[in-house]
Amino acid sequence: MRRLIASLLFLAMPVSAHAAGTGASPTETVVVESSDLAGVWKIKWPDGGSITPFHDANWGTMQDRFCRIEQSHGDLPVHCLIMGLFRDGTASVSGTRFHLAMGTMMLRAVVNGELQSATQFNATFAIKFSGVEYDDPAASGGTKLALSVTAVDNGGKAVLLARLLDNMARGTADEPFRSRTDYIQPMNPDVLRALGTVQAIIYLGAAPKWGTLNFFSAYDVEFANGERICGLHQSDDGKVDAFMCV
Repeated sequence: MRRLIASLLFLAMPVSAHAAGTGASPTETVVVESSDLAGVWKIKWPDGGSITPFHDANWGTMQDRFCRIEQSHGDLPVHCLIMGLFRDGTASVSGTRFHLAMGTMMLRAVVNGELQSATQFNATFAIKFSGVEYDDPAASGGTKLALSVTAVDNGGKAVLLARLLDNMARGTADEPFRSRTDYIQPMNPDVLRALGTVQAIIYLGAAPKWGTLNFFSAYDVEFANGERICGLHQSDDGKVDAFMCV
């Protein structure tokens, strides 16, 4: 038998009630429209894993990832603060069932869950490799964040982030960065100019990267014409050694 090892790097309503009969306690029915899900979410993902030659899956620790769900007429575009294959995908709703998929037909991350409301779901995380699905036994799920412009900047990098974005829009993105690596992904100046002026920068929390739990300082950036989640990290000498916006 040919040996096969796959290493995975994966790295957030109206409610009606009716009586079920005379004397019965009320039963709540959750009704969530796809458009209700648009916003910033914190979604639980394992920090890595592997598939053995015997088709067993080993999983890393479940961690919170920040994801942005866009409003759309069809499946909802999803963008997560994750380096690599599982950064972008789509989400869909059918009744109370929630489904998120990222990656390719060969290697895909999926989150299948049940909506408790427009701001909460419980779920199972799984990897589909060559059509075979491997479920993580640890509980996954997501919470939509209620953002406030008055939130305290516990990451301490909002001013730096604003300067970086301004530099990128002007085409001078290299100055603050240590070097051009896969962990430094400046925004396209044309995209930034189309988004318009920065209206607010809101601290979300610490976010992991592969192998490091609290690595990125994650922020929601509200522009005049849109929204992005940005993560950045500074080394001890103050240089920015990781940056991305989704």
